[in-house]
Amino acid sequence: VGMDDFTGPRPPNEGDDGDAMVAARGRPGRVPADLGLGLVSLGGRGVGGIVVAGHRTRRELMTPLVEVLEALAGPEGLDDGSLAEAVTDLVRVRSLLDAVTAGFVARWDARCLWADDGSRSPGARLGRDVGCRRQTAGRLVHTARTARSMALVTEAWRDGRISTDHVERLVRAATPERAEAFAKGEAHLVHVATTSDWSVFDHAVAMFVSATDDDLFDPSNPDDLAKRDKRERAHRNMRPVQR
Repeated sequence: VGMDDFTGPRPPNEGDDGDAMVAARGRPGRVPADLGLGLVSLGGRGVGGIVVAGHRTRRELMTPLVEVLEALAGPEGLDDGSLAEAVTDLVRVRSLLDAVTAGFVARWDARCLWADDGSRSPGARLGRDVGCRRQTAGRLVHTARTARSMALVTEAWRDGRISTDHVERLVRAATPERAEAFAKGEAHLVHVATTSDWSVFDHAVAMFVSATDDDLFDPSNPDDLAKRDKRERAHRNMRPVQR
């Protein structure tokens, strides 16, 4: 698996026909050709092929994606089975687009392009530019940043094997204090995410967090917590924290 400095690991056989590659793998994130999304028409590498190659302009990058969305037929006329499949596949495609977007956000953040108008944080700039809540934009930036150091998670996300919800849950668990332990347990957590339902996965992540924190901190000492947890507890209790 190759690794781009900012957009994360590249899937194997990169550059092959995206639709054929996903179909051959038979993974749960695949998008059937009869859905009409036409992702293969986007060309290029990565999910949907919308990773910038060379010095492409914004129009060259986004026009194929917009054309695909405009060409997508509405739900009218679909039978019950086709409608149910379309809903599932469209939600999966949204996670795939989230994965690609995170790669772009990570590079945008690394170049500090958000600061060129005087903005003091990437979340504030992105929220203002796209018209979303600052917290939503900040969460996207945080996920993109953290995913850069989570090679297996990023690969599974871009490959359609896990959803954005899986990634955000893993990002919350992979705090700086738990980074070393997460690197050792990442493969197992991704495996659970790809083979189990949400409740089993969520329990596995919670067990990882609990076991790791027990190794890092004294569970019998209520004051022996990570700095982040101390700040959160202090906020709840409305009292200052000694740094």
